[in-house]
Amino acid sequence: MEEAADNAVEDFSLARSGYMHLILKKLGLAGTTTKGYLLRCFVLSGSTWLPLLILSLLQGVAYGHNVKLPFLLDFASQGKFLIIIPLLIFAEHSVDTRIIELTGQLFRSGILSENDLPAYIKIKQNTKRLSETGIADLVILLIIIFNIIIRFSENASLKLTWFILPGGDGNQISWAGWWITCFSLPVFQFILMRWFWRWIIWLIYFKKISKMPLKLSPAHSDKAGGIGFLGLPPAPFLSVTFAISILFASIIAARIFWLHERLPEYYPLMIGIALLSVIMNVVPLLVFIKPLMIQRRKGIFEYSTILQQHHRKFDEKWLEKSGSETLLGNQDASSLIDLNGSFEAVMSMRIFPFNLKTMISIIIIAILPMIPLLAFEYDWLDILKKLLGMLI
Repeated sequence: MEEAADNAVEDFSLARSGYMHLILKKLGLAGTTTKGYLLRCFVLSGSTWLPLLILSLLQGVAYGHNVKLPFLLDFASQGKFLIIIPLLIFAEHSVDTRIIELTGQLFRSGILSENDLPAYIKIKQNTKRLSETGIADLVILLIIIFNIIIRFSENASLKLTWFILPGGDGNQISWAGWWITCFSLPVFQFILMRWFWRWIIWLIYFKKISKMPLKLSPAHSDKAGGIGFLGLPPAPFLSVTFAISILFASIIAARIFWLHERLPEYYPLMIGIALLSVIMNVVPLLVFIKPLMIQRRKGIFEYSTILQQHHRKFDEKWLEKSGSETLLGNQDASSLIDLNGSFEAVMSMRIFPFNLKTMISIIIIAILPMIPLLAFEYDWLDILKKLLGMLI
């Protein structure tokens, strides 16, 4: 049974879909080995970043004082193309591996049985068709085009950067500016937004699985009916939310350093990023609330009935009748304690397959890239002195 389930689950993938995947596959860049991921990182990062470097060097906007923000000192651009793109590419492996692992565990633990395989295979096929639909890619492309038009037509601060050639009337776009507008930024945004679509597919996938006949155990020690493993870190999309956090941290750093903005202005945004991370990693697990609620209620009634019957017989034997047996060391007392413990486990069962530790770990990962930003607002040396003064 385990082998059949593993075979049914092993080829599931959220990442290997969409038009970009088809293009990369035709170019021989869609490999799933470490070498394949590295090659894909090299090509996509190289094609988005290297031409920007060459073109900005040719026109004298890569470094120096010709513009206020030269290309090589643009933290946000370096972060997007040299850090975020590779992270999002390697996230393909971690997301697919984690979801396959979680789905396989549903079968291995007996929560789904061999009889459920045909229904699961149908869910997997429907999910694959949904992930490969061209409508999603078309919508993403339209959003990207609209966003680029709005951004570069209304963003006056771009005139101070390598995007615009120095001198002249301030409206002549540099060669590097044209490349980032027509290629680098669309590729980056497509890769990023495609992950949001994959997240929606993951949500739909888990929603369909939650409607299957899950064989939950209300007295399970994980307090989640036996599916508590779904909420164990790392969450499937934790690597994606980590990349998003680094992206916003680099953008905030660039604005503070070059536009002299203050970090407190971005505190709401930083809190929002932490909340976004929690939402992206926890919401797909909330679809299991209904089956968990049903199983918890059912378990309370069933265990309450068993407990009542057992206690009645226990009372009849040990309280209402005087026997020659001694209660000390008797199995009746042990079974009483065991049943009470089982009922307490049922009563403490959660209606969601994660706990507070899961959310805290997600928040920590999300804010980790934001911590260096505090150096713009606070003197680390003074903070360390104060901490040492409190300890000594």
